[in-house]
Amino acid sequence: MKLGFRRLNPQRLAALVLLSAGSAVAQTPAPEPAAAPAAPAVPEATPVAPPPEAPASVVNEPALAPPAPLAPVVAPPEPVAEVKAPEEEAPPLNISIWGRVETTLSTLDSQPVVQPTGDALDDIYSFGDFQIHTSGKVYKAVSFTANFVATYNPDVQGTAGLLDAIIQIEPSDYFNIWLGRMLVPVDRSNFSGYWFAAPWHYPGFGFADGQVTAPRQGPFGRNDGVTVWGQVDGGFLKYYAGVYDLYNIETTGSPLFSGRLALALFDKEPGYYHSSTYYGKDILTLAVGAQYKKDGSTPAAGVMAEPDNYSEFNADILFEKNLGDAGVLDLEGAVYVFNGDNEPTDAGWFGVASYLLPNDIGWGKLQPLVRVQQAIPSAEGADTSTLIDAQLGYVVNSYATRFALGYRTGSAGDLDVQAIYVGAQFLK
Repeated sequence: MKLGFRRLNPQRLAALVLLSAGSAVAQTPAPEPAAAPAAPAVPEATPVAPPPEAPASVVNEPALAPPAPLAPVVAPPEPVAEVKAPEEEAPPLNISIWGRVETTLSTLDSQPVVQPTGDALDDIYSFGDFQIHTSGKVYKAVSFTANFVATYNPDVQGTAGLLDAIIQIEPSDYFNIWLGRMLVPVDRSNFSGYWFAAPWHYPGFGFADGQVTAPRQGPFGRNDGVTVWGQVDGGFLKYYAGVYDLYNIETTGSPLFSGRLALALFDKEPGYYHSSTYYGKDILTLAVGAQYKKDGSTPAAGVMAEPDNYSEFNADILFEKNLGDAGVLDLEGAVYVFNGDNEPTDAGWFGVASYLLPNDIGWGKLQPLVRVQQAIPSAEGADTSTLIDAQLGYVVNSYATRFALGYRTGSAGDLDVQAIYVGAQFLK
């Protein structure tokens, strides 16, 4: 009897009844109220465990969720993004090699002084220009450029030296500072050089009477100084302002100030440099440039005259149109005006028309062109000098691999020059 009372303990009986009721509620969507007080149902409450497909933890403890470690499988943690190499880990040094060679048959006597010798193409000489270009990033917005050059013309031993040495501080597109030896910003021709222009020879030189229609620059177009420059909208508008002739102010006498402003109306021309042909872009760029140097107009050797201030103004235009299957048309022009009592040239201009044929012939495409240049001397009554180039280019890989075969003729009064040239260029 004592054992019987323990089995019929009211508290245990109540617990069993509640457990049985809870199990019935969990397994029956709509239980009948009358079934709740039925005492005989107590023995049936024994199989309380839910069926395997519905574990008790899911029914009675809905707060349990899939383990948290599963979430990163869908969304990897942010540290994974740090696997990408930071900008500072870019290759520290870029190296490229440029080269061009030329052989010319001319009426000019190349030694010891270049001068006309008559109508016969009886003087032959060669020219070579090889350069090593290096550049790299020092830290974030600070970079450097160091270029070297070796030439022969016509000395077989040639010469070698430093071409560029620039520290480039470029915190933004709008404002940058370059310091060192660099190309002087003034006209398109100096930025493109003969490397990135369709005509083989650099403009402004080679006139029969020795006129020069190029702004003040320096050897290979370089000079020592500081340039401030920037661009708006990725090259839509670019400005340059700088001071040069700083390598030896006691010798140069005063700084040379030079500047340029360019507006690209079609395709943009981003960066410090730009070319005189792009082999297939839509370009219409207008630009102006100017220079000034106090007492920079000095008399020629042996001439007794006082120095005068030098100034120069230029304007240039480049139009290039990609005609698709019809080829590429290029038109370029520039005009220069020089001021100073001792300047031998008063003004000059040139115009270029070239057409890149659309179809490949062998390795590349043909590009015929014509360039006309004129120089107007300052001396009263002196004859205008004219120089004409007719050239057939063979473009294999744009600037990187190209060849040229050309003829040039020029005159200035009774003076006359003629030349036939062939050249090859590579950039690697």
